[in-house]
Amino acid sequence: MFLFVDLLPIKSSDAPEDLLSRNTGEWHTPDFVAISPVGTGDWWGFIVNNGRCFPGVYFWRHDDDDRELTYDDFYTFLANQGLKAA
Repeated sequence: MFLFVDLLPIKSSDAPEDLLSRNTGEWHTPDFVAISPVGTGDWWGFIVNNGRCFPGVYFWRHDDDDRELTYDDFYTFLANQGLKAA
């Protein structure tokens, strides 16, 4: 957790969900790496193309698989969501 935003740990035996479990198996979303739950089933994360993450943080809506660029980079995402700076 970073103040007001939950971030998935890379791998954890304590957390109910981690980066590896969320982005593999049953919950895998092709071309998207989920990093932070919104709390509604939607996620913030990165778009992946040819094995590389784009720098922007996208909002992924699970209902319609829509992905919208929300922040130009991870640090802006942390400042706005974690610190509630905007």
